[in-house]
Amino acid sequence: MKVTPPPAASAALTDSRLAALCADEARNAFRDYEARFDEITRRARDRFLARDWRGSHDDAVQRLYLYSQVLAGLTSRVEDLMGARLPERSVWQATKAVYSSLIAQSVRFEIAESFFNSLTRRVFATEGVDQAIEFVDTDFDVPPREHDGELCRRYHGALVDPGACAVHPARYVRGMAVSAARTGARIQENVRVLRIRRARGGFEIVTRDAVIRTREVLAATNGYTPAALPSLRRRVIPIGSYQIATAPLTPELAQRLVPRGRVFSDTKHLLYYFRLSPDHRMVFGGRASFTPTGIARIAAILRAGMREVFPQLSTVDIEFAWSGKVAYPLDHLPHAGRLDGVHYSLGYCGHGVALATYLGHRMAEVIAGEGQIPDLGSEQFRALPFFNGFPWFLPLIGGYYRARDWVS
Repeated sequence: MKVTPPPAASAALTDSRLAALCADEARNAFRDYEARFDEITRRARDRFLARDWRGSHDDAVQRLYLYSQVLAGLTSRVEDLMGARLPERSVWQATKAVYSSLIAQSVRFEIAESFFNSLTRRVFATEGVDQAIEFVDTDFDVPPREHDGELCRRYHGALVDPGACAVHPARYVRGMAVSAARTGARIQENVRVLRIRRARGGFEIVTRDAVIRTREVLAATNGYTPAALPSLRRRVIPIGSYQIATAPLTPELAQRLVPRGRVFSDTKHLLYYFRLSPDHRMVFGGRASFTPTGIARIAAILRAGMREVFPQLSTVDIEFAWSGKVAYPLDHLPHAGRLDGVHYSLGYCGHGVALATYLGHRMAEVIAGEGQIPDLGSEQFRALPFFNGFPWFLPLIGGYYRARDWVS
């Protein structure tokens, strides 16, 4: 049985004994974090195959906050252990040394070192780096290993999905359009819908030049839901998604930055996502602004973020910049169903390439009378109060999450 001394007893312990107790707590907390993170990751595939979207959403939230939760518990236990001796750096130096020996055989020793650094920064609110009580360069001599590029030390670690892949969204959409046209579908582009109204046997869709009569309507408008669909428009928040592309990089630099051609996305609230294009451009995206902003300003904001992640690209020219809209429901879950007689599928929260394809097929089955509306884990599709399609509140929310990213 492990015996933890009461706070008053810490004064009677030697530095080495107190350090051993604290290091053991830190090692056990890191093991707990590893086990719980791995458990969530292992069940992701089963959740997807079972179409357990609510469970997947809950797991994503749990994984997002797991690190902070485990760290908070560890900090509390170490404060109890050390009592009045908590600020003594000599004890922390000894704790670091003991902890280093405890994680020496871990294949995740670098993440374990970052975990310890997170603990010391919570205790001391360190500005800069204190090498005496923090891991700066790893304590271990290891053989050179392949790394996925030269990401800056902004990131403490990564989770690699070896089965992941990437598609070119525009080419994918063109390919689907060609296939649909071959089967007889008529695609009318650049036709603004002004109004949708009930009519005998179905609906009338009013445009500037014509009225289209149809038995069923499927709204797959996501971040572009128009005023002609007011009930749905109040249920999804359009949020800008922005990207830039550099001039082509030299093959040597591209290989150095992303040697395996992976696609990246980080875990910030206002996340970055990036990849190399086939012609060796760095394509870098993020939530650059929550207010109407010119494309030049967007490019400048994203370029600053790109330089933060890849300092090697500081002098590389930006040749392209563009934007689009994603859509977020209040519960951050996709929704499919029927409202006011109109079928809908929308609210993909930035994951529309895969989800829209899947749900479009499912809703087509529903309209054809060959399937049921899919259960996506949400109890209700709530409308946002005081919202009519213009997200006036986004600058406030963006500022809040930007602060959350900064403190974490």
